[in-house]
Amino acid sequence: STKAKPEKEEVAVVGGKPKPRQEDFQLKEEDGGGSDIAAFTEALADWKVDQRLDERDAKATESQAQTEKQSQNQVFLEREAAFAEAHDDYEDMADAALGTLGQLKSPTAAQLSGALAASEQGPELLYYLGQHPDELQRITKLKPQAAVMSLGGIVAQLARTEEKGKEVETQTPLVSGAPPPATPIKKPAGGRKASPSDPATADGMSDEDWLKARNAQVRSRA
Repeated sequence: STKAKPEKEEVAVVGGKPKPRQEDFQLKEEDGGGSDIAAFTEALADWKVDQRLDERDAKATESQAQTEKQSQNQVFLEREAAFAEAHDDYEDMADAALGTLGQLKSPTAAQLSGALAASEQGPELLYYLGQHPDELQRITKLKPQAAVMSLGGIVAQLARTEEKGKEVETQTPLVSGAPPPATPIKKPAGGRKASPSDPATADGMSDEDWLKARNAQVRSRA
């Protein structure tokens, strides 16, 4: 009968170095031959030290990555809350865009999600993609790198649109000969939208209005 071949022993590898084996440490014939226990013991001790150091470095790297991720998420939430205050339909548009990305289990979708979270214009991009689902579908069919580059193109497009809007606002108005308008009796300071976190306008809100606005603000940051 044919004897079964012994299973190949798995060799542990740390930092690219396999675990030392005693049979690999042999004395020279002139030294008596046999196993070099001293050399093997030293090599094994060094390998174990390297193993502990590698484990420590891996944990440190993982901890740092988690810290950076938490910081990135916090910054994104702050940007998102600020953008949502100026766009009442932000949550609907963002949910639509994220829903599309969530349905796709692909490297491109994962790369896009990471780029959106890290971008200073992340909330603005989500809003745009929610408003333009066809464009989002087109981008998700690209390779990861090309998809991220497409986001950069959208950022540039949005910046140009914003710049044109500022140019229109800064145009010198025609001087009118009509008398100045009467001063309004009550108006939020600077014409700003009433906000529960803005002392200049919060004082003019009723308790009910303030609570409603504050709850909406908290929900937008959740």
